Amino acid sequence: PLQHLGEAETCVVIKEWAAFDGSWWISDDREALRYARFQGITTYETIDLLSMAVADGDVTDKQAYEVVLHMSEKGRSLRLPRSASDLRR
Repeated sequence: PLQHLGEAETCVVIKEWAAFDGSWWISDDREALRYARFQGITTYETIDLLSMAVADGDVTDKQAYEVVLHMSEKGRSLRLPRSASDLRR
């Protein structure tokens, strides 16, 4: 019953505390993302943050693609782009 307690508490903070108004929920946990979206919280995944970094010119699409593949190889469960070009928006 305590498995997702931290996520639920964080969602309450984002929704209810004025100091966190407009904050984002960042996660690669599908259920946590679903819950946060249901609560009306702006959500992003790692792939979204990497796409933003590419769009801002902080990294190339190839560098971002290498990062996401490395994370996956190390056991992280995250949504993967089909190619480096998918990280360009």
